[in-house]
Amino acid sequence: MTTIGTTKPLPAGMKLLSLAICGCCTEESTWGLILAELERLERVEYKRDDDLAAVVVDHCGLSEHGVSIRGGWLTDRGKEALAFLREYGIDWRDKGLFVDDEGVHHGSDTR
Repeated sequence: MTTIGTTKPLPAGMKLLSLAICGCCTEESTWGLILAELERLERVEYKRDDDLAAVVVDHCGLSEHGVSIRGGWLTDRGKEALAFLREYGIDWRDKGLFVDDEGVHHGSDTR
């Protein structure tokens, strides 16, 4: 990833999540669910119920699983996305302009 101007790099996993999650809902609560799911996967903790966060994280390639999505684990992309959300928080879009590997900007310009 390269930084362009005053932008910050956006990890590939975050790019996929950003495209999967539209801004028409309460974004921070949605990103909070994604963060909680990534943290659960980091602990390799079994989940009793399927939910949309697990499906989205899996679909974006941030987790892998065996027989059931309930017993998944993080991929390298998932680890990058988790580190990004821990560093910038669930309101990351309000904390600057991020650029993905294709040069597409995400977030807001706070200059």
